[in-house]
Amino acid sequence: MADIHKLASGGVYDPKTLNQLSDMLESIWIEVGGSLSQQQSTDGSDSPRTVIAKSLLYHSAQGHRDAATLRALVEQALRRTHPKVRF
Repeated sequence: MADIHKLASGGVYDPKTLNQLSDMLESIWIEVGGSLSQQQSTDGSDSPRTVIAKSLLYHSAQGHRDAATLRALVEQALRRTHPKVRF
């Protein structure tokens, strides 16, 4: 299971940002459903939870901090890799 703190270990994120991203990861994960935890993408890439975590870290590193913007970017990433995920 993706833990945002482990994935962020190579980057520079302050504790407040990491906690906010972790909270967003959990919130989005609850919305898309834990039942998807074992679902793999059609192309063999990361699980939905890992896609969420990586997307949050990537877009945060790009300067996006607004929760609504981050959520929209995560949704786009999930739709590309896991088309069956519903929001």
